[in-house]
Amino acid sequence: MTWSNVAASVLQVTTLIVGGPGSGLFVYSGTPATGNLIGSWAGAAGTDAFGNAYPAGLNVAGGNLAAFAGPTGSTTILTADVFADAFARFIVNADGTLGWGPGTTPTDTNLFRAGAGDLKTGGQLHTGGNLTVLGTLLTLATAGAKFAVKEGANSGMGLAVLAGGTVVVPTNAVNANSRIQLTTQVPGGTVGSPYVSARSTGVSFTITSTSAADTSSVAWLIIDPAP
Repeated sequence: MTWSNVAASVLQVTTLIVGGPGSGLFVYSGTPATGNLIGSWAGAAGTDAFGNAYPAGLNVAGGNLAAFAGPTGSTTILTADVFADAFARFIVNADGTLGWGPGTTPTDTNLFRAGAGDLKTGGQLHTGGNLTVLGTLLTLATAGAKFAVKEGANSGMGLAVLAGGTVVVPTNAVNANSRIQLTTQVPGGTVGSPYVSARSTGVSFTITSTSAADTSSVAWLIIDPAP
């Protein structure tokens, strides 16, 4: 360790190297003792000579631990990356904007405050679980915007072709309370009015036409009431 006395009661550390198995840097509040460890920097978790447990890496205990500020809202005040990355993979700007990137190019995904009570992203937002809207309005704010539902096996939407005025639609998306919407897409045969004549929860439902000679293609959409 190299240090110099730069002013009265001020010690400036020029070089500090902490290393070796089980070693670390510890900061105490008052006299080093059990419960007085407020910060540590260690290569592995352990317990100091006074019985204070510390984790691996940098640890600071207490409230209001750090404050970061920049001259403008777009100033980046915190970054994270992987060794050898050309760019940061995660950034925090002074205005609270969060950014993510691949490390090979600048961040290209963000999350930021767009206004009072308004959290926004400039890209796409995916969720691996359910999405619940607690407000009273779900808005598609761009003309031409629409809902898109994946079709296929066990989907909640699809197209069924009537044969002799009826067809069984296999899907585990249906349940006893499902509201099933039906619309004739391509008329065929003697067209009637399609309706749901039967259902088996988690298995299938049956579309039947008022005309036994109906061979139309019928679009169906399953909507469940919220709990």
